[in-house]
Amino acid sequence: MADVRLWTTVRTQSEIVAQMRQRLSGNEDGLVAYYRLDDDPLSAVASDSTASGNDAVFSGNPTRILADVPLCDP
Repeated sequence: MADVRLWTTVRTQSEIVAQMRQRLSGNEDGLVAYYRLDDDPLSAVASDSTASGNDAVFSGNPTRILADVPLCDP
């Protein structure tokens, strides 16, 4: 999993597919949390890339690895 995106709006299949391999800017309508899990693989915190600032803290002992997922900037 390269990132986690939480929305307040319902997304259609075509909307999901259209943005699935793109990095988001973090200010898209309806986006309330955006965790890019590749930002710091040694950190126990996943930073929220939206203005909401809802950072997530990992519990337990998860392993984060950098993935070779082909992402494109918007």
